[in-house]
Amino acid sequence: MTQKCFIIMPFSKTRTTTKDEWTKIYLDLFQPIWKEYGFHCERIGIARGSITKEIIEKLFSADIVFADITDTNPNVMYELGIRHVFRKPSLMVKRKGTKIPFDVRDYIVHEYQNTATGMKELKQIIKDVIEDINKNPEKPDNPVWDFLQTGKFMIDYYSNIQSLNKLQSLIEELSNNLDLWTTINNDVESKSDNDDVTNFKVLLLQRMDCLILLMTTRYVSFDSTEWEKILSLYIALSRLRSLSGAISDPWFSSVKKKDFCNMFQPALTVGLFRNCITIISKRIEELSPK
Repeated sequence: MTQKCFIIMPFSKTRTTTKDEWTKIYLDLFQPIWKEYGFHCERIGIARGSITKEIIEKLFSADIVFADITDTNPNVMYELGIRHVFRKPSLMVKRKGTKIPFDVRDYIVHEYQNTATGMKELKQIIKDVIEDINKNPEKPDNPVWDFLQTGKFMIDYYSNIQSLNKLQSLIEELSNNLDLWTTINNDVESKSDNDDVTNFKVLLLQRMDCLILLMTTRYVSFDSTEWEKILSLYIALSRLRSLSGAISDPWFSSVKKKDFCNMFQPALTVGLFRNCITIISKRIEELSPK
């Protein structure tokens, strides 16, 4: 499919160039070069001094925009600004000997001359730019694109920090609960089936806010196997929490080890906590700045 080059350049008289000269530059210099490289090349006049829907569509859909910013024509600069917002490649040029606008001074603006030698030089510039775009399609070439690249990096950076903080809180929560469950499991194993374990009803009040946050928002990605292990702990603790309203039930005044183990399986829960702590510790290590 033929690629499209949309040329934005002055149409009327500017400080250094007449209307007829601009037309000649387009027909004799710009258009032939782009056609030689296989591009469908066009420009559009501005009938009422405003940016029309058609122009914006062409600024958006063009594979490359070729902008002549000689004399900093307001329409050209405005159209160029619109193109920059689309985060697509543009090539800026200006007549040799004219000044570069401060808005784009930090970016490459190639010079040309409307002569046979100038045409040859411009052809090589365009060829090099086309090759660079094909090799580095994501390379920023304007301040908007640069900002978006940096902005995305900063957003990702701070999002990563927030995720690390959440994971650190989750590790602390899980570690505290693991200590509690380990103590309970050891106590249960040392008791006979008929020993009273009503003091373990405190389990039903333990915190699991950070685990709930992870499961409901999934602010960090895990593979399917890891999610299954995390989900197993979440389900176990959710079941436990759902019984928290029954703490005052008479059953808890005389609950025995056998009943407690059948309902809460402390040894299994200890294993679930350890699995989750291992998984999350690994992710913290991966996300931590090197």
